[in-house]
Amino acid sequence: MTTYITYDGSFTGLMTVIYDIFQLKIETSIVQSRFNKDLNLYTTSEITSCDLKAKRTLAYLKTILTKQELDLVNKAFLSEKENSEQLIVSALCQSIKVKSSIFKDFSNSDVVAIHKIVKSVDREKHRMKAFIRFQEIDDKFFYAECQPDFDVLPLLIRHFRTRYADQKWIIYDLKRNYGIFYDLTQVQYIELERNNLSASNVETSDLFDYAKLWSTYFKKTNIRSRRNTRLFVRHVPKRYWRH
Repeated sequence: MTTYITYDGSFTGLMTVIYDIFQLKIETSIVQSRFNKDLNLYTTSEITSCDLKAKRTLAYLKTILTKQELDLVNKAFLSEKENSEQLIVSALCQSIKVKSSIFKDFSNSDVVAIHKIVKSVDREKHRMKAFIRFQEIDDKFFYAECQPDFDVLPLLIRHFRTRYADQKWIIYDLKRNYGIFYDLTQVQYIELERNNLSASNVETSDLFDYAKLWSTYFKKTNIRSRRNTRLFVRHVPKRYWRH
């Protein structure tokens, strides 16, 4: 009999699910966030997140998986793909049962699917590194908005903290309504009222003047007969133009 399991959508919750699957001896399960509307069609068992259970699960996983394989799991989770949770649970449960990692077994369909998802996440992470642009807000800090396809902000922290170590900055994910804030000492997760970051604050900065100068330069030097829109879109996809 298949057990439909729901949880709160957090990584801690997912690790709790794996713990309970073995504790409760659940043989066959379908795992998805409780926010998934399709699960309303089935009788489900909701598992409550537990920090202790999650820590125990992770502690054991660290004995059978390498750091790189744990990173694979984390990136697959951040992809927010519809089937990613089920793939993660399936692959980890298989590893736990044999007490060894299966993440190098490319004959396993779950492993292949996870690696494919992670490639897409890595690609988006590198695009964010290239396309994120900051604007100065009231001479206090630098602010950038983005709407990545996947939840990659946690994967960008190390890069931007190293590159802009002497500046206060915020990178805000409009799609997921949270951001990361660096205060010169540490990075923390935040949620903002975006009305406080009004366009007038940005337009009074010197960076806005430079943006206008660059826009004018681009228009004046652009040669219409040599414009290659297809090439431009290939290097800078349209979904990034807004920011």
